[in-house]
Amino acid sequence: MTGPVPETRTSMAPEAPRTRLSLPEIDALCTKAARGAGYAWGVAEEAGFACRWLAERRLPGPDIVAAYLDQHAERPWQNIAPANGRDWRRDGDGSLCPIAAGIAFADRASDLAAMGPISARFPAVNCPVLMLPFVWRVAFVSHQTLSVEATDWKVRLGPQSLDVVGAPADPGFSGDGDVVITATPDQARQACLAEAGELSARALRILERFSQQTYVPASALSRAGAGAGESDND
Repeated sequence: MTGPVPETRTSMAPEAPRTRLSLPEIDALCTKAARGAGYAWGVAEEAGFACRWLAERRLPGPDIVAAYLDQHAERPWQNIAPANGRDWRRDGDGSLCPIAAGIAFADRASDLAAMGPISARFPAVNCPVLMLPFVWRVAFVSHQTLSVEATDWKVRLGPQSLDVVGAPADPGFSGDGDVVITATPDQARQACLAEAGELSARALRILERFSQQTYVPASALSRAGAGAGESDND
């Protein structure tokens, strides 16, 4: 006669609750957080746009922006932005800010479109998925479908479409690496847009913490005009 069946325990922790916000709320929260992290208002507004764009396409925009700001806030603008619009590199060592790189790329959308099929390479970009909203702008202006390839994921972007061809297990696409952008004849699938987005409790805490910094005296980074320069679109 067998004994009682031992209780089975699972090692899986319950999923943490997530907060649901409207797209305008996501935009406003991430804009304020980016400003609190030291970006000039114009660049902070672009960060909010990027966060909203990702959330609208059912990608974890707030979580991605929160993770990026938590790791890379307060870096001087000259250390994170492309030095020019030709080879997209920055002077010296270090990695590129995806928002700064994306703004620089999108600012040249019309010029790039006039040159024919688009091709660009950005070396050593932090959290490169944050470049996608700005690459989309170039795809929209140029009427081209663009392939965006990072270390372990690939996305096709059209003026009205988004197709994730390959992605890492990490849903935040947060790994650093080179970003290669090329025009492709392959068409991307029509994007399925959402009306709201979700973020984790941790991401909410990070974004709110940075948002609160807008109520304190300016940091050395913001006093130095981080994000102002030629890339600020205020």
